Amino acid sequence: GLGLAITMVSAGVVAALGIRHVERHWSGFSRFAHRAPYVSAALIALVGLYTGWIGLHEFAS
Repeated sequence: GLGLAITMVSAGVVAALGIRHVERHWSGFSRFAHRAPYVSAALIALVGLYTGWIGLHEFAS
């Protein structure tokens, strides 16, 4: 309960402070942050396709 809540809030604060720090020191971060969800989605889709291919290959053998 309370321990998990403190952990989650602490992680959020650290992430927010980290983003501010990176934004100050890396001018291209905003462009990277806008593209990150697309890269993540593509990676998840590729892993899913690979897992499906391996499963299909094992099923057919």
